Amino acid sequence: MLTAKQYQELSAKGGVNKKGRIVADEKTLDSMLKKPLVSPASKGKKAVASKNEKRGKFGNIKVADPDGGRSYDSKLEAKHGKEYKQMHKDGKIAAIARQVPFNIGAGVNYIPDFLIIHLDGSLEAVDSKGIETSEFKIKAKFFREKYPTIKLTIRSK
Repeated sequence: MLTAKQYQELSAKGGVNKKGRIVADEKTLDSMLKKPLVSPASKGKKAVASKNEKRGKFGNIKVADPDGGRSYDSKLEAKHGKEYKQMHKDGKIAAIARQVPFNIGAGVNYIPDFLIIHLDGSLEAVDSKGIETSEFKIKAKFFREKYPTIKLTIRSK
C-alpha cells in the first residue's frame, strides 16, 4: 500500500495517468514500497524518562525508597534522604521524619521534605529544592514567623 507521499512522488515521476490510476512498472513500485515510511527518530542530548519514571512539573523524577517507604519526589530528595538515614545510623542525629505537615495559617500547610531531631533536642525542617518557586518563598516566610524555634534549611545540592 502506498502512502500519500509515495503517491505524490510517483505522480511527479509520471507513474500516474490523468484519471489517477497507477501506470508505473513493477520495478518502480517495488523500489518505492521498500523505502522506509518513517525516518528514524533522532537521538536527543537530554535523557528521557523511561516508561516507569514520571516527571514532575519541574522535571523531577520520583525515586522509590529502598527501605520500602513512601517514594521520594525527586532524585535530590532521595540523595538527601540517604544521607540523613546514614547520619541516623551513625548516631549523629536523634531521629528523622519525612514530610511532616505544619499548619502556617488559614488552612494552609507547609510540608518540608524532612524533619530532623538533633541530639540536643532542637528541630530542623529541611527542604530539598532544585527551584525555589514564589509559592515556596511565601510559605517559608510564614513558616519562619509561626515556628521561630524550628530551623528551616533549604538544600539545593
